Amino acid sequence: MFRRRLSPISKMAFSNFVDLSQQQDLSQTPAVFASRFGDMQMSIEMLDKMLLEGEVSPAKFSTSVHNSLAGLFSIFYKNQESVKAIAAGEYSMGMAWLEALNLAGDSVRLINFTQSPVHERYEQYSPRDDWRSDSFLLDPRGESYEWELVESSNLESVGLNDFFASDEIEAASIAISEFMEIQIRRC
Repeated sequence: MFRRRLSPISKMAFSNFVDLSQQQDLSQTPAVFASRFGDMQMSIEMLDKMLLEGEVSPAKFSTSVHNSLAGLFSIFYKNQESVKAIAAGEYSMGMAWLEALNLAGDSVRLINFTQSPVHERYEQYSPRDDWRSDSFLLDPRGESYEWELVESSNLESVGLNDFFASDEIEAASIAISEFMEIQIRRC
């Protein structure tokens, strides 16, 4: 039953969680979820249906809200730790990292960024992204990385997946606004 409630983007995220659960007990892990628009495809479908038929499915509505993935994660993993959902437009990923880095305590944190494509009606306002779900475990006790908030360097940013997958890449940056970024470096 749980799997039927998941949208395609939620299924992508849960696939990541299953992989990460091999490394970390996710029932004890604070988490930060970020998305620019949430599950926009489902939201548009529901609005269209409401206009045409006057009602929407309560089950679909419950999984269309912005923090639904955070709630589903908490239910599935029986997680009672801090779980937050962030929407900050193009800076959602950076703000999720900033939030995770500033969580109190020294426990490992989960960061998840999901994105469904922008609906064609809204392409003029935002680039049409591909389906995407990235999840990371951040261990503040580790001594292998350091980070700082700096003025934006306007340099081409290295992707976080590439940074964490390769020992050869020395630094990555994540924009949190037009003027600021988080720089992560290997120590």
